[in-house]
Amino acid sequence: PNEPDPSRRRPRHVVGQYAVNLAQFESLALPVMRQCMEKSASGHHVAIVDEVGKMEAFSPEFLRCIQALLDNTSGSRIIGTIPMQGRSYPAPLNAVLQAIRSHPRCTVLEV
Repeated sequence: PNEPDPSRRRPRHVVGQYAVNLAQFESLALPVMRQCMEKSASGHHVAIVDEVGKMEAFSPEFLRCIQALLDNTSGSRIIGTIPMQGRSYPAPLNAVLQAIRSHPRCTVLEV
C-alpha cells in the first residue's frame, strides 16, 4: 500500500531536466550507425552525427560505433558536433571526445 507509484519514479538516465529513453534512442540510432559503418566500409560516404554528448554517452554501443566510424580508413567522412572542452563529462564520453579531438583524421572547428 505504501509503495511509490511506478509511473512517478525518477528515470534512470537523466541529463539536466531531460530524461533519456535509452532503449528508444538505441532502437533508432544504432541501426542507422551500423548502416553508416557498412556503407563507409564499401567506399566514400558521409555520415552526419548530431551530436556526441551527455545523452548519447549513456549508450556504450553508440560510443563504440562512433569510434569504429573514426577508425574506418575507407575515405568516408564524418561531420558531427561535440561538446566544447573545459567542461566535466562522464568518463566514457570523455574518452570518446579525446579520441575525436586527437584523431589524425579529425579537424575540430569551434563555432
